[in-house]
Amino acid sequence: MSAGADAVMGAGAKLKAARLQRQLSLAQLALQLKVPEGRLAALEAERWSDLPGGPYARGLATAVCRALNVEAAAVLMLMPGAAPVALERVHEGLNRPFQERPTGLQGGSRPLAGAALLMLSVALGIWSWQRGWLESLGPSPANSPQEAVAAAEEVRHVEAPLVPPDTPPSVARAPASVVPLSATSTAASAPIQPAASASEPLQVATRASDSASTGPSLTPKASLDIVARDTTWVSVSDGTGTSLISKMMTRGERLQLDLPAGPLRVVLGNAAGAEVQWRGQIQDLSAFYGVRVARLTLN
Repeated sequence: MSAGADAVMGAGAKLKAARLQRQLSLAQLALQLKVPEGRLAALEAERWSDLPGGPYARGLATAVCRALNVEAAAVLMLMPGAAPVALERVHEGLNRPFQERPTGLQGGSRPLAGAALLMLSVALGIWSWQRGWLESLGPSPANSPQEAVAAAEEVRHVEAPLVPPDTPPSVARAPASVVPLSATSTAASAPIQPAASASEPLQVATRASDSASTGPSLTPKASLDIVARDTTWVSVSDGTGTSLISKMMTRGERLQLDLPAGPLRVVLGNAAGAEVQWRGQIQDLSAFYGVRVARLTLN
């Protein structure tokens, strides 16, 4: 085949001539390249519209040239939209030494580290806030046992109440704790001194079962009466914040305080396990059942 005839032939004709020269059928070449036979037929007939696109056609032509040992550049020059100059420089890009990209990951990790520190700070803040909130709901665990023991000792040694002036003589002669008489006074002339002054609140803690068995009390009705239906922490302070009593009450225990006037601040650790009466009126504690801790101000 002369050089002039090669120049007149198109890309498809050159590929077909090379295939026939190697005595390969279209089906054999399609099986070798693992492509549909119709695509090879369209390439040899130069039906470019039957192929998926220009890049696919050039890639298929390059694969056929490689299988038939034909120079691909001469065939691609005859195809529409060919860019042989770019193909000649492919080896330059392949042989170019690898260049490491700038350490952009280190810069990108800084926002992630900042976000992690921010989330950690928020978590610590929430934990501190919840811890302070839980501690504010009830007494400190470190102080509760000591205060409970002190309150128990105080109630155990509680004195009898001061007898009011209008108390009947039979009630006035009830047994009461008195201060020992002076050595220089006689039993007939020295008056009996009560252990607790009138300004101090009366503190009486008994079990409801004990009080029921001993009959009606001879003391005046207390202005504050707390009955423990279940184990609960009780703390009572006056209007100035001075603690009057702070103790752990067990089930069935009763606490009575006779105070001239309010206000009183009462804290119950288990609102559902206590019944509070103030000046004969039962206080509604149902609103505190959900949070357990009840904080009352009684005027």
